[in-house]
Formats: sequence, structure tokens, C-alpha cells
Amino acid sequence: ATGSTGYQVAGARGLDWYTEKFGHNFKANKLTSRLLDEFTGDIWFGRNAPGSKKRVLTVLAGEEGLKNISTALEADLFKSGSTIEATQFSLSDISSPLHSNAKSYGFQITEYKMKNGGIVRLLYNPAADDPSKHFDINPYTGKPYESETLRFLSLEGKGSSSNIKMVEKKGERKFGYVAGLHRPGGAVKSAFMSHPGDYYSMHVSEMFGLQVDDPTVLGKITFN
Repeated sequence: ATGSTGYQVAGARGLDWYTEKFGHNFKANKLTSRLLDEFTGDIWFGRNAPGSKKRVLTVLAGEEGLKNISTALEADLFKSGSTIEATQFSLSDISSPLHSNAKSYGFQITEYKMKNGGIVRLLYNPAADDPSKHFDINPYTGKPYESETLRFLSLEGKGSSSNIKMVEKKGERKFGYVAGLHRPGGAVKSAFMSHPGDYYSMHVSEMFGLQVDDPTVLGKITFN
């Protein structure tokens, strides 16, 4: 992995490692609302009582995963005989060369309120849509399988009470300069230089870690 400056960033155990070793993992061929109900129910069962405010999970997914969840929930919604009024589709006037009375409407489900007080919220993960890093392509969609993968995270709580947090080792932040004809204080005047360029560079080293207090509430659904 590389940082924003292009310098290499050393990798360590991440969420996937914690999930695969301690969490809930499931491989599926098709996403349905029943699968979401049963999968999240397994995570909460015996841990968070029905109605508990801790029954909240965030689904991290690429573009394909977000669309698939909405499509699955929409199918369940209309299958049950529910109807949605036109006003709930945000029917509005738009300008279009195709028609003098053009309209716009549509919706997408981004949060699922489940039985017994469970809530599933969706969060976009742009890294999942990067084909330069994910080479396993779904032949039917032409998109990476990673884009369809659903990662279930417990992100409730703030600061030290959060289940997932980034931690920094105290005193591990180091930085320094490599000076050429310029250094942080300005132009070099009769001083030692590390290179002949008309610039200086700053180098930073920092140690971070990912702390997951309870990895058993993590989950991942992959598709094949």
C-alpha cells in the first residue's frame, strides 16, 4: 500500500483478517432480504437483546454491493404487496430535449430497519471498485467480485467506546528533512547538503494499528 505521497506504507492485520478468523463469514450465489435477516440475526443472537440500541451494523461495500442490497430489499417490498405513492419517488420536473413535460423519479434503499429493532446502514467503499487492485472479475457484470462483497461492521460508539478504532503507538512519530539548496529555514548559504537539487524533502514515519475490541461482531458475505 502507498500513502498520498507515493511512499510505501507497511501493511498489518486488517479487518478482513479479524473477520475471517473470528467473525461471521458466508458465501452466497444471490442476495435476498432473507439472507440479510438471517446473517445479521446470527451476529446479534444471544449478544444484543431485541430492541437494543446496539443492534446496528454498517455494511461497507462497493457500488455493485450497494445496488444489490437496494434491489433485494425493493423486490421484497413489492412482493409483499406494498405500494409507494408517486410523491415518495420525489417526482419532479426536469428539463429534457426529449419531452416538453419531462419528469424525474426514483429511489434507493440505504437503510434497512429489521425485525426486533435491528438496523443495517450502507456505506460506500471506493477501494472495492478499483480494478487495478482487484483482478477477480464477475463475468456477468464485468466488475470486480470485491465490489459485490458486503462487510458488516459495528461502528457504534465514539472514541474509546468504539468497537473499531485506529490507535497510535506513543512516541513513534518521527520526521526529518533531506536538504538540497533549500531547507526548511530557507536557502542554503555555505552549508552541507544531501543533494544538489533546489529543494528539500520531508520524511515521516508513524506507527498505527487497528484495534477491534470484539471481532466476533464482524461479518462478510462474498458472492460467486
